[in-house]
Amino acid sequence: MIHIELYKALWNIKKQKGMLDPKATYIEITRTVNSPLAPSRALLDTAKAEKWAFPKYKSAFLAEKRGDMEFRREADRIAKLAFNRDVYLICYEKNPDVCHRSIVKTIIDDRIESWRMMYAKWLIGKDEGSFSEYLQSLGMDV
Repeated sequence: MIHIELYKALWNIKKQKGMLDPKATYIEITRTVNSPLAPSRALLDTAKAEKWAFPKYKSAFLAEKRGDMEFRREADRIAKLAFNRDVYLICYEKNPDVCHRSIVKTIIDDRIESWRMMYAKWLIGKDEGSFSEYLQSLGMDV
């Protein structure tokens, strides 16, 4: 499951106090760590300078990331982790409702759901072969 309620300052406090779930994975998705899931500096600067409403920012973020293979690979990597464990996406923005974390979470959740649907279809029509072989037959990287 993907979580977005933690922001950088709170994550640091919880980490220092030993309050983080040791079974969970915490992933910073900021430009500071060169995450492919972070918005570009130009996009963020423009959105802040022009005081964009979140729908406009979301649209611009999705347009910026459309076709970005690094973004897709990283989102897929996190989706694989989140398939069976808690993953926390960390950024500087305190409010996740106006942060790219919420956009990335939706993308990853959709990816996980599509994999679950493919798995269900595989189980229903299963003849021979593994689920990995089934995904490869669909042209998916596994």
